Amino acid sequence: MKAKGIFTHLSKLSANKKGLTLIEVIVSIGILAIVTGPFLGTIILSTRNNAYSEQVLKASELSQTVMEEIKSKPDFLDIEAVSEADAKTTDYKEYLMEDDYRVMYKIIKKEGTISSLSGTYNFPEISDIPDSNLNFSVNSGNVYLNRVSYNLNFELVPVNYFIDISEASGICTYKFYDEKGSYFQTAELLNVTETDPIKIKIEYLNGSEDIFKLNVNLNKVSENRKVIFYVVNDEGDSLQIKNVGTRPFYQFDEVGTNCEEYYNVLFKIELIVEYKGQELNKMLSYVKKIR
Repeated sequence: MKAKGIFTHLSKLSANKKGLTLIEVIVSIGILAIVTGPFLGTIILSTRNNAYSEQVLKASELSQTVMEEIKSKPDFLDIEAVSEADAKTTDYKEYLMEDDYRVMYKIIKKEGTISSLSGTYNFPEISDIPDSNLNFSVNSGNVYLNRVSYNLNFELVPVNYFIDISEASGICTYKFYDEKGSYFQTAELLNVTETDPIKIKIEYLNGSEDIFKLNVNLNKVSENRKVIFYVVNDEGDSLQIKNVGTRPFYQFDEVGTNCEEYYNVLFKIELIVEYKGQELNKMLSYVKKIR
């Protein structure tokens, strides 16, 4: 009897001890929830913000990539551009859909509206065109300048060439170099009078259709002086000439009596990037096409 009583008493103590431990656990969980609650909310909000930041960054990268791609497509600009009068009633078009990101565009042609970027030039009859101040010729995979040849391709990829023209005290000079910044020629342009335009001739020989990528910068040329590129016998439209400065130039294609009044066109490109229907990025840029 005595042993049974001791056993019963121990069992009661054990039961009380278990109940007390459960209460302690419940209280501890409650305290932990109270203490960590605000921090948990902060962690969740931070996670959401990080995800949103990544989405915005991705949208920004896409808009930059697409903008540069559209700028490099002159034919696409011509075909897709709408007039300013039609721009308000023209919807954005889809250009790209990638991983729930949607890139849309609208291109507006601003022709002859900004005097500093647009103008007309009536070219003379071919018989009246005097000797040019600088002559390029393209033939058999090379471009020639002052009888010096340069390869048009490196490992089957067209090389980007650059020409900067400057003017100081009535003296005009040029720098011709490649995309690596290697200067090939730097010299004065001869026979340039105070009022005459600078005339640069690019002639394709023997039916050549080699791509010649030429980037032109005229920022240091006097505002009053025109710069004209005469393009001869480019039957394959292989010359890729681009204005990388802010001063316009004039391009005269296929020298003949029927080529007159080429002009500058300014394209306004608008991009919108959405992620799952939510607008995350909007970009606006301008590009000139000198024709």
